[in-house]
Amino acid sequence: MAEGIIEEDYALFYEIWQEFDPKGCQYIKMEHLAEFLDVLEPPLQIAKPNKYKIIQLDIPIVKYTDPRSGEVLEEAVFCADILDIITQDFFARKSQSSLMDEQTQHVEEVKV
Repeated sequence: MAEGIIEEDYALFYEIWQEFDPKGCQYIKMEHLAEFLDVLEPPLQIAKPNKYKIIQLDIPIVKYTDPRSGEVLEEAVFCADILDIITQDFFARKSQSSLMDEQTQHVEEVKV
């Protein structure tokens, strides 16, 4: 697992987000979220199948009306929410991995 998240990871997130949000409204349809998370690069990627992981992340789903066009997205997710949640998820996974490594090392030390 990667050691951390660097500036380029965030830049790539926004670059890929633009492909899913060509109007730049900062919202995408919930139905596109699984694909979006899959095409991200590690460490932010959540590869398919990711349906249950998306549910676990408890991402806010909102109704969004574009003020410029009046277009309504009934089930939309917000860019900053997604970035914040997957960043937190990365660090939770990293912390869990480190803890498991420590436990494994401790078990190996105890073996006779």
